[in-house]
Amino acid sequence: MELAPIHANVSNESIHVALGGGDLYYFKYQFLNSHPHIVLPCLVILVVASVVGTAGNILILLAVARTKELRNVESFFIVNMACSDLYVTLIADPMNIVDYLITV
Repeated sequence: MELAPIHANVSNESIHVALGGGDLYYFKYQFLNSHPHIVLPCLVILVVASVVGTAGNILILLAVARTKELRNVESFFIVNMACSDLYVTLIADPMNIVDYLITV
């Protein structure tokens, strides 16, 4: 039995999967059209995760800045991760939420 090759093209708006026997198209947030009752819980989870993540990362940065014992090599790694995660919670997640609202 020979397996058919799978080719996938991913763009910002859709995913095109070419299987051996046919093509499949998946559009961004396509599941929301078939399951509209999921929209509000997904938005609430995204907003809560963004707010809690931002607050937690700010607390980590404040703790390291105020406590002299935490200023060591290991904490430098933690601060670096908190800064990069702060980018995600302050910029990437809100942009995703806005895109989510515009698409729906």
